[in-house]
Amino acid sequence: MNKKEMEKIKTEEYKKKGDFGIKTQWFRHRETGDYQFQINNFELEDYEKIKDKSEYTAKKDLCIYEKNRNSIITRLTDCLKCIYSGKQYNKDDKRLMSLNEAVKFIDIVDEKKYIKNWKTMEQKEWNYYLNVLPPIRWKTIKNVEIFALSEMMTGIITQHFICYKNKYYSAFRKTTTKIENIVSEFLKQMESDKQ
Repeated sequence: MNKKEMEKIKTEEYKKKGDFGIKTQWFRHRETGDYQFQINNFELEDYEKIKDKSEYTAKKDLCIYEKNRNSIITRLTDCLKCIYSGKQYNKDDKRLMSLNEAVKFIDIVDEKKYIKNWKTMEQKEWNYYLNVLPPIRWKTIKNVEIFALSEMMTGIITQHFICYKNKYYSAFRKTTTKIENIVSEFLKQMESDKQ
């Protein structure tokens, strides 16, 4: 059997299983918050051969999620089996939902936990965070210098830092929120703190 024949068989197996093995993963886009299917270059060629990619979207990726948790319990195959333990779940299980549905609930839990008012900080600490990792979203808007850490705290939430009138602040915010809106919200907080 030559290499092309082997690749064809492998592709057919992927179509049946809906599984690209351990070399694949779901990742979350920083700006849109959407889950996307990532696959390494070697297997990307096989994935491109599959015409109906809808079965590989997070909308159909099933999971078990319990309310008020900031993570899913497990991911499931199309046959409602845990992809890790093989445990069978029932289609009537109230915790059964798509990964995208679960992520919406997780975002709400994370938002309540992390999104708080802006806190003051020292310039030395602000400089440390500016230099510890490559900053993202670094801009100056309405005399407010702002940047965010490139490492997420959770999901799409990361710490943002502001320098305004020689004072320094930090707060966790979503990377899906437009930076201009974050600056406007910060300025409103500064106005209300004055009163």
